[in-house]
Amino acid sequence: MSNEDYYVEFITKVFSGSLSATATQINDDVKSITNLVFLEIQKCTGTMFAGDAIYALFYNVTSFADLLVNIVSGIALGTISGWIDVIRQNIKYRVCVDAAAFKWKSVMALALLDMSRASKEEIIGFLKINADFDATNDEEIRNVFHLLRQISAKIKEAQDK
Repeated sequence: MSNEDYYVEFITKVFSGSLSATATQINDDVKSITNLVFLEIQKCTGTMFAGDAIYALFYNVTSFADLLVNIVSGIALGTISGWIDVIRQNIKYRVCVDAAAFKWKSVMALALLDMSRASKEEIIGFLKINADFDATNDEEIRNVFHLLRQISAKIKEAQDK
């Protein structure tokens, strides 16, 4: 598996298939957002796997990229899908994955669309599929582009922390 395939696996698993991704969509923004989602889940579930040898290395890393190094080198015994499955089976910790997915779904969807390369028509097409959006209303279109700028700023702010 390539590193991009691991990102696709993580995105598919965390967002329960409601977002689809391909390896070619894994750009720097997607990687940054994936890292933020991973860190939120890691922090929220930190005590769940205390003493668990299979998933211990999921908590001894400071980024998703570091986790991939452990998985690719064979140091990490667990899989990304397995980790998320085990978390979701525990009612106390399931909320950790669900809350991170809820918080980051829209931002991740836009990053997968690669806003920097998307045309106005592609973004409008995406919004028609994923929200109640009136593409004939100029004010609504302006509001969406304002929202996109805010989302871009939110991503940048989170990366700078």
